[in-house]
Amino acid sequence: MARASFSDHARVNAGIRPLVPADAAWVDAWIEEVARRVGYDAPRSVETLLARVAKDRRLRVRAIERDGVPVGVAVYAVRVPRRGAAIIELIVTPPGHARRGAGMTAARLLEDEVRATGISRVYAPAPAVHGIAVYFWIRLGYRPLMRPAWPCERPGVGWMMRDLRSPESACQGRDGGAHGEGTVRKASGRRP
Repeated sequence: MARASFSDHARVNAGIRPLVPADAAWVDAWIEEVARRVGYDAPRSVETLLARVAKDRRLRVRAIERDGVPVGVAVYAVRVPRRGAAIIELIVTPPGHARRGAGMTAARLLEDEVRATGISRVYAPAPAVHGIAVYFWIRLGYRPLMRPAWPCERPGVGWMMRDLRSPESACQGRDGGAHGEGTVRKASGRRP
């Protein structure tokens, strides 16, 4: 099992796995409302997300699990906007599972997936209506970009970027040391 570190989230046992049609029962009830509330383009359903994946081989959709229980969804695209880059479209959890470390752990696992394909630069959106998004991405080593460096224009969204080759962009505390411990793993795919 790979290990990662994050402050405030001691012993987070979270992972990611491909989203599948059977996930519709737990995702469709909340994803559109929650994504829209935090300023992301709102997917309507698992069916909509999987249809996008079928049309665009660059797109990846993952279920986020904590302790084997589904707790969120992550969407990202590889080789967008250019060959050596990826864009994380969203990482979202319903309110009952928010701010418990699974999203941060999922972001790190997404980075591992894109790094394995040779991608070295990852962009992430920071919607203006969801100020905590900037803090979330900065804690993971992302830095805000000036408008000319944005991968694309989206109303109400600023962009963050992390160079996966740069050790300075790793998640570190003010003193330069790593944050508390958390466990990162690939999700089992077990259904609750």
